[in-house]
Amino acid sequence: MLQAQAISQKDSRTSEHYAVPLYALQRAFDERIDIYGLEDGGGSPKLLHSRSQPLSQELVAKLASKQFEDLYVNRPDLETLAAAVRNSGVEIWDDQTLSLPERFKLLQLAYSPILAKFYHKRHCGDFVKSAVELGRLLTRLLGTADLSPKDIHPHARHRYHSCSHFINVAAYVVLFARQRGTSEAGDLQRIATGAVLHEIGKLFVDSSSSDANPIQGRKAQATPRHPQLGFEALLEYPAIDFRQRLMAYQVHERYDGTGFPVALHGKEIDSWSQMLAIVDFFDDMTSKQRSREYTDHANVLYEIANSACHQFDPEMVLCWISLFQQA
Repeated sequence: MLQAQAISQKDSRTSEHYAVPLYALQRAFDERIDIYGLEDGGGSPKLLHSRSQPLSQELVAKLASKQFEDLYVNRPDLETLAAAVRNSGVEIWDDQTLSLPERFKLLQLAYSPILAKFYHKRHCGDFVKSAVELGRLLTRLLGTADLSPKDIHPHARHRYHSCSHFINVAAYVVLFARQRGTSEAGDLQRIATGAVLHEIGKLFVDSSSSDANPIQGRKAQATPRHPQLGFEALLEYPAIDFRQRLMAYQVHERYDGTGFPVALHGKEIDSWSQMLAIVDFFDDMTSKQRSREYTDHANVLYEIANSACHQFDPEMVLCWISLFQQA
């Protein structure tokens, strides 16, 4: 059985602030959380509420009256807030007071910290279990929704350390698969779960290697080792089937045969893996760490179109772009 390498957490970013929606705070009454907001003109977030007093309905109403576009918490408090949302007893996908994109944002907030905890500590079994659960939740939320990727794109920006990238690509690939004719909930759930797991091989790479950091930078830094390691690791989990394992194994293959680890060509690459490769590129290039010219989804779609027949299947590219043209 593969053993995940020990990882040394060199975390100097605990003071970073993470944007959270007001409606997340409504699921965290009685929690003690520092809340920050941006004043007019920008700058650094300023403390609005101290953890010395628990969150209350009155406080949240007061914050709402201020009409902050975003509120912020630090990383430890993000984990507290995420746990409160998960344990609130309010089913995110059934909350009709929120739009579907808002429910997606809440789901991402609730589950990205726990994914990050298991991923960065290299707890493979717990990460796989969480991926299966997320596949189910995302399919329930998006499996029949009248929604386009451009609807959730404003809510899907990610930071590399937070593992929200995995949730983003899983959501995108569910919508992509539906556009290509997949309607069976079981298949959509398998596709979503496979997407969450697509970088799991990096848990088994020596921490001194250039591809050891689970979510560090563009895939140009990846080596051919982790797709094979990910495929082998997932053999240990009966809930993960062959095509899901292929998503971890083939995500770096290219349509023109210049990818890795096998240099497959064209239709030799499984269709689930081909969809994943496109949405993985899209989400990575629209992340907060990207240069400004790539944060606009139209620029990234242009880049994807230019990569048709080379990096991506041209039919897949046309299908993905058409999703953004829907009303």
